[in-house]
Amino acid sequence: MPNPDVLSSSRPMTTGTTGIISLPRIYSFMIHTHLSTPGITAECYAVPAGPLTIVFAVAEKGVLACGAIDPAALQTFGLATARVRPPEKTSSVASAKDLLDGTVKEANPAAEALGIRIGMSGAEALALLSEA
Repeated sequence: MPNPDVLSSSRPMTTGTTGIISLPRIYSFMIHTHLSTPGITAECYAVPAGPLTIVFAVAEKGVLACGAIDPAALQTFGLATARVRPPEKTSSVASAKDLLDGTVKEANPAAEALGIRIGMSGAEALALLSEA
């Protein structure tokens, strides 16, 4: 069990694009990663919850998330939200990199109004959610 008073880091993640994805920081049981690449600025959180990890990125215009987050529920608050399926050869979305490499499988009307479409990459969707 991680010590909540200790800040820990792992190796940098990359997405194949030029930019910065900061070293993840582990606060107690939550991993926070700042995502900053051309066209994307977001804060990503990964929260272990029993047998799964709930992963979501919060950007200027909305949220990109794993399958545990319900875009329809967040639509009631007017929050643009899309969820992604895991990247190929991966059984679940477990990290910021998985969100970016995954494929959008659902988007609520607020997200669709921003141009998010089923089948686009998580990185493309997060870029649309990040535009000012």
